[in-house]
Amino acid sequence: MERNVRHYDIGDPHQALQFVSILPRLARHGHSLRRLLEKQLAIIDVNKLTSKPWSKLSQRQEDERLVAAKRTELEQAVA
Repeated sequence: MERNVRHYDIGDPHQALQFVSILPRLARHGHSLRRLLEKQLAIIDVNKLTSKPWSKLSQRQEDERLVAAKRTELEQAVA
């Protein structure tokens, strides 16, 4: 799950402060988020889900495939 994930360098005081500011929100909302997740997992059949690679490289490759498919679609529409 690297897409749009924020990375912090806690060696930098400013980024460390930003990271620490998230922790109270996690503490406050963590239990309700967990209950929502468990509720959703009870509804769906996890075994039927297909998994996709979550690395940045696989995301770039997927984006390239989508762009190529769109380009082919546009070329066929013009022809």
